[in-house]
Amino acid sequence: MTTPVPEADGGADVPRLSVKVGADGALAALGSPNADRLEGARSAEIAHKFLRGGATVVFNGSTSISGDMNVGGRGNRSSARASIGPTEYSDAYLDDYTSAYVQPDWYDEAFERLVHRKLLVVSGPTGTGRYTAALHLLRRVLKGAGPVRVRQLPVDICADPTWTPPMRECGYVVLDEQSSTPKRVRGSKPLASAEVLDDVWLTRARELLNKDGSFLVVVTGPPRGKLAMAAKRHEFVLENVTAPSPHEVFEARLRCSDLKAPGDVLRELRSTDIDALLRERPRPRFAVRAAAEILTAVGNREDLAAVVAGLRDPQEQVAEWFGDTVDPAEIAFAVATSVLEGCGYLTVSDGAADLHRKLAGKTAEPVTHMRRLLRSDHPWIELATGTGTGAVAGEIVRFRNADLRLTVLSHAWHELDGMRDAIQEWLRDMAGHSDVEVRARAATAAGFLARGDFQHALHTFLLQWAGSDLPEERHSAALALGVVGLNDEYVDRVWQLLGEFAEQSKRDEGLPLPQTAALAAGGLTGLASPLRALWLLRELLAADDWSLLEPAALSVARLVEDGADVRTVPTLRDWTDAHRRGDFAVKVLIAFVIAARPPKSGRTVRWPVLLRKSAQHYEDLPVLWARALCERRVRPLALDVLREWLRLAEHDHAAYDAVLDVLAGITDLGERESDDLLHQLELWAEDWRDPSHAAARAHDDLVEAEEALR
Repeated sequence: MTTPVPEADGGADVPRLSVKVGADGALAALGSPNADRLEGARSAEIAHKFLRGGATVVFNGSTSISGDMNVGGRGNRSSARASIGPTEYSDAYLDDYTSAYVQPDWYDEAFERLVHRKLLVVSGPTGTGRYTAALHLLRRVLKGAGPVRVRQLPVDICADPTWTPPMRECGYVVLDEQSSTPKRVRGSKPLASAEVLDDVWLTRARELLNKDGSFLVVVTGPPRGKLAMAAKRHEFVLENVTAPSPHEVFEARLRCSDLKAPGDVLRELRSTDIDALLRERPRPRFAVRAAAEILTAVGNREDLAAVVAGLRDPQEQVAEWFGDTVDPAEIAFAVATSVLEGCGYLTVSDGAADLHRKLAGKTAEPVTHMRRLLRSDHPWIELATGTGTGAVAGEIVRFRNADLRLTVLSHAWHELDGMRDAIQEWLRDMAGHSDVEVRARAATAAGFLARGDFQHALHTFLLQWAGSDLPEERHSAALALGVVGLNDEYVDRVWQLLGEFAEQSKRDEGLPLPQTAALAAGGLTGLASPLRALWLLRELLAADDWSLLEPAALSVARLVEDGADVRTVPTLRDWTDAHRRGDFAVKVLIAFVIAARPPKSGRTVRWPVLLRKSAQHYEDLPVLWARALCERRVRPLALDVLREWLRLAEHDHAAYDAVLDVLAGITDLGERESDDLLHQLELWAEDWRDPSHAAARAHDDLVEAEEALR
C-alpha cells in the first residue's frame, strides 16, 4: 500500500528546508562532517544495545492486578477476598496466611492501638502486607477467649451509620481495595470506601465493639475524604505502613516448612538471582509465592537457579505495577527510564518531569524528589555507576532486570490508552534533543513502538519527524525507520516508503523527506540490505539537489564503516567511470573521500576502514583516489584526506605500508597520475609549516620503485 506523502508542489503546507543549497554551498558544508559520523555510529550502537535489552513484547490484552494480596500460604483465596457479604475464615485459611508471619516495624504499635481502641484503620500503599497483618492482629487479640472467629465484612459498612457488629467476641476485617487503587470511571458514582469514615462512625463503632468484646481492622489506602479530615483520625488510623523485609518473609516461609534442611536450601540459593529478584519485587506476597515455588522445586529435585530465573517474569511484574499505580509522576519516571535507560540521573529525571507535565496537564504541580520516587516506588530501577566505555559515565539509571525495559515501554504504549498522545509528544521533544544520547534512545524507542502497529505510528508521528525542517528530527526519523525495517514483516514496506521519499527529489529542491531517505539508507535497514541502500543513494545523488550530498555521503561512509565496504567500494568505482562524468560523479567521489577520512574522537584518530582493509580493495582504491584527485571540485577535499592518511603513517609502520601500497597503485595507473602524486608528495614533504616525513619517505620509495622497473 502506498503511503501519501506531502507533494512538492509549492503549497504552503509542504515542509521544506529554508534555504536551497547549491554546489558550492554543499561542498563547503562538507569541510568537517566528523561529528555527524560519530553521532551516526553512536546512534547505531545505542539502537543495537536498546533492542538487545529484552524480548520484544506487545501486549494485546489488558491485565489489571489490584488490591493487596496475601503474605502467606498456598492455594487460591480470591473467593474469600472478593466476597460481598460476610465471610468467616476457617482455621486452615488463617493458618495458611499467618504462619511464619514476619512482623513489620509498625506491628507493635498497631497491636497496642487495637487492644485499647478495638478499632484500627491500617492505611498504606498496596503490597505492604496490610491484609495479612490484619488477620494476624485479630487472631492475636482474640487468642485465649475461646475459638478464634475472624470474619470479612463488605466495605459497604463504612457508609452505614447504623452498622452494628453481627456477632460477639469476633474479629472483623474490612478490605477497602478501591481506596488502595482508586480507578474510577469519569462520571460514575463512587463506590463505598473507607473515605466516608468520620468521627461519629469511628466513635460509635468503637463503643459497640467494646461492648461486644469484638475487634475491627479496616485495611485501606492513604487517608482521603472524610477520614482524612476526622479529628480522631490519629487515635484509630495507623498511616504510612511499610512492608516487612521480603528476604525475611522468604526465609521464614522456608524455615517453617517441612524441609529437613532449610539452611542448605538457602545456601544453595545464594548462587542464584534470588536476592536481586526479591529486591525488584519486594512485596511480601511475592516473597511467599517465591518460597512456595522453591519448596515445590526442592520436592521435585528441580534446578533452583532455573526456577528463580522463571520467576523474573517481566510481563507479570510490569502488569502488576501498572495495575496498582495511579500517580502520573511514578508512571512518568518508569516510562522515561524505559526510553532513556543508561543515561545519567539528571537526564532521566528531567525527562520524567517533562513527561509528567504532559500526562498531568498544565495544572499539574511541579514534581520534586524524583530520586525519592526512585527509591520508594521503583525498586526495580536502580542508580548505578557507568562504565565510562560509552558517552555516559558516572551515575546512570537502569532497570535491575534488563528485560523490563521494552516491557514497560510496550505496556505503557499499548495498554494505557490515555497516555499515547502524551508519550508521542514527549518522544518528539526527545527526538529533537541536542544530546545524541537522548535523541538516539528516543528514536529507537519510537521505532520499537512503531513495530507494534506501523501504520498507526507512521501517520501519528513518523511522517511528521521525517518531514521536519529540523535536522535532529530527520535523523531521529531515519533511525526509527531503521529499527522498524529490522522487522521482517515491515522491511519491504520501509524500503517502499524510502523510495517514495526519494521520488520527491525529482520534483523540487530542499525538501526534507529525501534527506531523511538519504540518512536512513546508511542506517540499520541500509546496513542489513546494502544493495538496496546503494540503489536508493544512487537515485538521490543523481537528483539535481545538492542538499542531498551531505546526508548521502554520510550514509556511504556508514555503509563502509559498518561492514558493507565489499559491496560499496566496487559500486562507487562503477558509478564514476569515464561514461558518468558530471555532477553525479562529483557527488559520488566526494562520498568516497568522506568515507576514507579517518574518524576522530577528541584527540584520537583511528584508521579508516578503507585504509585498514586496503589490501582487499587493491584494485578499486587507487582508481577512486586518482579520479578524486583529477576532479577539480573534489581535489581539495581529497588532498586533505590523503594528507590525514600520511599523518597516520608518520609513526606507524603498518599504516605506512598500507598507505604506500595505495599510493603505488595510483602511480601504476599512468604517467599523469604518477607525476601529479609525486609532485604533491614533494609539496607536503617540503611544507615549512607542517613538513611530512611520511610524504618524503613515500616519494623516495615510489621513485626508487619506478627506477627499478625501467
